[in-house]
Amino acid sequence: MRMKKTYGLPLDFRHSAFAAYILMIFLIFSAVSLPATGAPLAEEADSFANKPITDIRIVANVPAIMPQVTYLLGLQIGDIFNQELLEQGTDRLNMLNVFSSVQVEKQPDLYGVRLIVTIKKQPIIEKIKISGNYPLFKNDVNKVISARIGDPFDFESLRQSARDIEQLYQAEGYYQARVSIHADEIKKDQKVKVIFRIKKGCRTKVEEVQFEENGEPIRYSFAFQSILGIYAGYTLREVKLKKNIKQMESILINQGFLKVKISYQVIHLRQRGSRPNSYAILKIIIDRGKTVHVRFQGNHYISDNLLRSRITLFENRSYAEFDLQESIEDIREIYLEHGFLFIEASYEKKIQDNGEVRITFFIQEGKKVCLDKITFKGNRGISSKKLRGQMLILQNITPFRRNVFNKLVYEEDLKALKALYTFEGYPWAEVLDGNTTFSSARRLISKTVSIHEGPRVLVQNVSFQGNYLFDDSVLMKKVVLKPGRFFSEKKWQEDRKKLAIFYSNHGYVFVNVTPKVNFNKEKGLVELSYIIEEGHKAFFGKSIIKGNVKTRYSAIRDSLVFSEGEEFSYQDIIESNNNLSDLGIFRAVRVKPIGLEKPGAPLATGAPPAEEKNTDILVEVEEMNTGRANLGVGFNSVQGYRGYLELREDNLAGTFLATTLRLEYSGIGKQYNLSNGIQYARKVSLGINDPLLVPRQKIDGNLNLFDTYEEKIGYDLRQNGLKVRLGKHLHKTTNFSLTYRLEAARLHNVNPALLTDSSSPDIPEEDRELTISSIKPALSFDTRDSFFNPRRGVFAQIGLEQAGEFMGGESSFLKLTTLMAEFLPLSRKLILALETTGGYAWVPSHQNLPIQERFYTGGLNSVRGYLEDSLGPQNDGVPTGGKVLLVNNLEFRYDLYRQLLNGVLFFDAGNVWDSHDNVTLSSIRSSAGSGLRLVTPVGPIRLDYAWILGRKQGEPNGKFYISVGRVF
Repeated sequence: MRMKKTYGLPLDFRHSAFAAYILMIFLIFSAVSLPATGAPLAEEADSFANKPITDIRIVANVPAIMPQVTYLLGLQIGDIFNQELLEQGTDRLNMLNVFSSVQVEKQPDLYGVRLIVTIKKQPIIEKIKISGNYPLFKNDVNKVISARIGDPFDFESLRQSARDIEQLYQAEGYYQARVSIHADEIKKDQKVKVIFRIKKGCRTKVEEVQFEENGEPIRYSFAFQSILGIYAGYTLREVKLKKNIKQMESILINQGFLKVKISYQVIHLRQRGSRPNSYAILKIIIDRGKTVHVRFQGNHYISDNLLRSRITLFENRSYAEFDLQESIEDIREIYLEHGFLFIEASYEKKIQDNGEVRITFFIQEGKKVCLDKITFKGNRGISSKKLRGQMLILQNITPFRRNVFNKLVYEEDLKALKALYTFEGYPWAEVLDGNTTFSSARRLISKTVSIHEGPRVLVQNVSFQGNYLFDDSVLMKKVVLKPGRFFSEKKWQEDRKKLAIFYSNHGYVFVNVTPKVNFNKEKGLVELSYIIEEGHKAFFGKSIIKGNVKTRYSAIRDSLVFSEGEEFSYQDIIESNNNLSDLGIFRAVRVKPIGLEKPGAPLATGAPPAEEKNTDILVEVEEMNTGRANLGVGFNSVQGYRGYLELREDNLAGTFLATTLRLEYSGIGKQYNLSNGIQYARKVSLGINDPLLVPRQKIDGNLNLFDTYEEKIGYDLRQNGLKVRLGKHLHKTTNFSLTYRLEAARLHNVNPALLTDSSSPDIPEEDRELTISSIKPALSFDTRDSFFNPRRGVFAQIGLEQAGEFMGGESSFLKLTTLMAEFLPLSRKLILALETTGGYAWVPSHQNLPIQERFYTGGLNSVRGYLEDSLGPQNDGVPTGGKVLLVNNLEFRYDLYRQLLNGVLFFDAGNVWDSHDNVTLSSIRSSAGSGLRLVTPVGPIRLDYAWILGRKQGEPNGKFYISVGRVF
């Protein structure tokens, strides 16, 4: 039987095809059954929704950051899991820019969800050092370094900064400069120190200077070379070269080469033999372009140089018709400024066959006109005197000399008068240029200003609309324009801002205040209304602190005057920013809210404001080096030579504590008989200051430990102890302080005249310690425009010190001290400075005021001309001090050269008395003198000579003083 032939696939292949067929059906079924892309993630997130967080585990390569991570994450055990809040927390962490990765793993738990947060902190720059920078200053090098303390450690970015430093040195002539970067081993806290080591090599010198124009060398280039100021053998400094090239271009432009271009090439030469310096050929390439000859004809009063420096032709380096027309207007403006009202100007432009351009400006100056007088017509509400004070053209009038009439200033003055009327409540006032009268020779001009004031507008009614949160009576207290007051557009706009700020400081930062006004011109009345959309309320959220490396996170957070959950206030933002900036340890500080540009949905009319989500605050700081060492040597005619060494750290351990260790020594003058008064002094002090002890109340604290030894007139004094001071800023100009002093004082080498003084029967025996424990409240007021060199303002201070046995001391007294200084500018250069210092002391009847606590005066910083502390009661020629003090100082300070060198005329008067019963006008001693002040960064160097007025027998005629610092 013939078998039927079968055609088919091998068995294994058929099985494989069947499996593939089944798999394809399964995949199609799965594609139809599964949700759209992303649904599994949403389903996973939904699976944790509404479940409590049972555990939060932070895994970090730097354990110290774990509290900060927990705070910024914003989730706590027991909270209901919310994916949106989790994403907000991770966004806060990423905003710090110090983590290379932030990963959150969610794990199901029997009772909820467990979170595992894995944080990897990347290396950040802890400190940047520069070595080998001489002769450039470190500040100059720092300016070209883009990296800052707190930035992520990025070697490529640092390499770019190194190249920028090399270019800086090459511009100064160090073409061989090379900068290497050295980074210390990364610490466990992922902080690294970076050092830029500069090897500048030697400066490149000029071997030869070549000048070239149109491809040909310039043979006679002496004038060009003198302008550039560079010759063979000079150091090649491109910074100076570029500056001189610009000067050279300006000279050629004034000569008519408007299109001139000057460039240069530096051709470095191989070092020859044993020459230590490198050399280069400097090639100057000049392209003058077409010559433009510019002439001025008819100008006799205004020089060519002044015209060239002001007209558009030379400014734009173009002689197009438009620029020539602008130049004509410039010429007219220059002449009008100088009083030439009848100026006429025109120009002529000719282009020669050789391409040269000749431009001639024809000027007819006319006569110069001076101002005779300005009168006002039609002004009733504002006096002519006040109007004249508003016009600049009437200022700085010199007696017996007429000022030129500046038409341009006069036109601006008319606009200023219009603004004055608007400000004073005359919205319809018109100020017009009226009659003009010339003298017979047309040399003097008289102007009449015509004024149509119109009615002065009174506020009839003020209303508020849409204010749900605050009553009308509350808002009315915030505005200046109230019913019955005169209307001013400026005050009206300021009131709108005040209302917006008032709402913002209560958390409603999305408030919108729209002012509306309804004038009644006939009655001169106005109705004001403010339409208020209060918006949603904002609260302070998390504080995201960024950029701090040395400074502790908690120190910055505690210095902020707001806390999470409080009502948002821009005033708190500003105060926090100022608190951090005033510390002086940050190069830059920025405190700003995040997300306030996204307000919530608008509210229904009449509905109460809804509460917004918390608004996070970003606090960015840029740290700088806060440690320093200061060494100084000085001299004055009282203490002779003196010196000090000061070690200071303004951010101790990143806590904002400013610590200062200061060693002072004076008294070399004793060896050379150069001084009188304090012959020898040694002082050691350690100060710790906390500028933000209580930030919200603006309270600072200070602790000072001291040990001093001084040789005074009649006795030597050793003092050691401490002072604790608390200060509070009551206002930007007013401060209050409370100081506690605990001191042990010991007298040595006491002059017998002091011990036998009948007025001092209870002076302690020599070498006996006297413990003084006192407390002193003080109030100060300061409106001076400068601490070191005040020119206007007032400084006043009053203090009351109470020492007593009830505080553990051995002496009881009460001392009142006052100081009042005022600075009055009499003119732009002349300042009148006045100061009054007073003191009064009370002691129990059975005690006496300790010698060192008494008042003394006379000498360098009080009544000049007398020996130090020589005024007041004396015994055998030794000053014994007193209980009443009064000193007055008056100085006329005149700027001889800018504000760097001052001449001074002064008058001093004062004395010290045993008691108030002895105070008489005739007992006041006085002196007068003159001096010079050279202002320096460390204070003014003072040279004074004072003459004693009413000199008594045995007193010197006067005395010469030299010192650093002002009397007051």
